[in-house]
Amino acid sequence: MDIGGEIKHLRTKNRITLRELARKSNLSISFLSQLERGMTNLTVDSLQSISAALGVEPGHFFNERQKSAKASDAVVPGGNRSVSEIEGGARLHFGMSPSPNRHLLLPELVSLLPEPAAGASDRKALSHGTEEFIYVLSGVLTVNINGRTHRMFQGDSVAFRPSTQRRWHNDTDCVTEILLVRYPNPRHEAGDESEAREN
Repeated sequence: MDIGGEIKHLRTKNRITLRELARKSNLSISFLSQLERGMTNLTVDSLQSISAALGVEPGHFFNERQKSAKASDAVVPGGNRSVSEIEGGARLHFGMSPSPNRHLLLPELVSLLPEPAAGASDRKALSHGTEEFIYVLSGVLTVNINGRTHRMFQGDSVAFRPSTQRRWHNDTDCVTEILLVRYPNPRHEAGDESEAREN
C-alpha cells in the first residue's frame, strides 16, 4: 500500500486540511505534504499520531504487498514502502522489495518504538530457523545473543545463524531504526522459487 497516498485519501475523504491534520497529529505541514507525495519516510510514532488524527488504527495501513507494484518492478521508492508487519505495536516492518513473496531474501526497514526493559526481558531468546542480518540505521538496539547482552549503535551490524538464540529490542526513550535481512524468506511462496532465482 502507498501509505502517503492512503493518508491523503483519508484526509480528503474526511474533509481535513493539511493544517488540521498537522495540528491534530503534532506533525509539521511540510512533513505531511512530503509524506503524501512519497518524498519522505514514516516512523512508528508518526504513523500512530496520524492514525489517531484520522480516526483509524495503524493496522489500516497494513498490507503485505504493494498492490500497485507490478511483479517486474525492481525499484521501491523510499516513500512508497509497504507496511509488511506490525509486531505487538512496538515494531513496524516496512517491506523493501516490491514482491516480498517472490524472493528468497527478505529485506525490511524496521522501526522499533521504545520498549520498557522489564517488558522486553519477559521474552525469551529464540532461534528462528532463518539467518538474519541487522544493521543499525539510527538509535540504539539492545541484542541478547546466546545469553550475552550487547548494545548496538548507528553503523553497527550483526549476523545470526539459524541456530543462534537471539532477542533484540529498543529499551531507550527514542525510536530505533534498523535494516533487517532474513534468509530464507519466511514469506516466500513455494512455487515461486524458479522465478525468484531468475530475478
